[in-house]
Amino acid sequence: MELVKYEAARKAIAEAHSVDEVKQIKDKAEAIRIYAKQSKDFDMANWAAEIRMRSERRMGEMLKEQEMNKGHKFTGGNTPRPPAIPTLSEIGITKSMSSRAQKIADIPEKDFEEIIDDYKEGGKELTSAAMTKLLKDKRKTELKEKRAVPDDLPDKTERYEIIHGEFQDIDIAPDSIDIIITDPPYPKEYIELYGELAEFSQRVLKPGGLLVAMCGHSYLPQILPDMARHIDYLWMSAYLLPGGQSVQVFPRKVNTFWKPLLMFSKGKYTGDWYGDVCKSDANDKDHHHWGQSESGMMDIVGRFSLPHQTILDPFCGAGTTGVAALRLGRNFIGIEIESKFIDTTRERLNEC
Repeated sequence: MELVKYEAARKAIAEAHSVDEVKQIKDKAEAIRIYAKQSKDFDMANWAAEIRMRSERRMGEMLKEQEMNKGHKFTGGNTPRPPAIPTLSEIGITKSMSSRAQKIADIPEKDFEEIIDDYKEGGKELTSAAMTKLLKDKRKTELKEKRAVPDDLPDKTERYEIIHGEFQDIDIAPDSIDIIITDPPYPKEYIELYGELAEFSQRVLKPGGLLVAMCGHSYLPQILPDMARHIDYLWMSAYLLPGGQSVQVFPRKVNTFWKPLLMFSKGKYTGDWYGDVCKSDANDKDHHHWGQSESGMMDIVGRFSLPHQTILDPFCGAGTTGVAALRLGRNFIGIEIESKFIDTTRERLNEC
């Protein structure tokens, strides 16, 4: 009997033609859930909770469809005028309920069904809050697994290339690089390099690929437009410097505790979600007078790239970006203009 009611409820949800119909199914399921819970019929309560969740998902889908169709105008002629859509308040749907339903509707069907199956097997009551939390946890786990360093990596000597020269003159194949992570020089006389870097990146990055360029604060008004002429601006992340070791910028009377990470994408960004604050645990000028710490570059490389991707650093310096890339299972190409740092970089990479 319960199976018959369950199938009938699912069929009613699928065949509903309006948000109001789906809401009525949802309300009935909620009333059954409350009554079953009070009667300590937990199987019935969980069944009703599932129907409520499915109807809430369908409600969200229909609300999203309505939102997309808002701009369509009735043009007259022989086409019958569509019926007026009642407002949310008229059918008893609050803004928070609408928002929650649409978030549940955004959950991929495969994930939605897996979460319901997990709850059924565990005999637990399913709620919309639990649904969204489970999905969030699932995505975190998947991303962690995705970012884990693989066990079957080729030898490190096959995973990097160091090139001596100016990046503008190096023949890197177009659309071949997943991500560029680099730290160009900051003094005023080097400002033009940022625009050239952006133009170079637009050529060599894969579609949707990412450019992450560290810079100082002083010349941002000049740097940003120079770069945006060639490649699409995405975001500005923060690179936190070690506590108690702030840089003093005397002309601006500033103790600065962070640096900008300028982020640009070649067309629409196709990477994963990321947090926009990276952190260095120490200053490290042992290998290069402008060098960054291994901890800082590990955070940046790990946050914005994935194993097996190819990272390019056109201002390679002593190779700290490459060290982080190899340790985290990425491939690396470094370009460096000063020959004295080439051997240092190779030695460091071979020791990873």
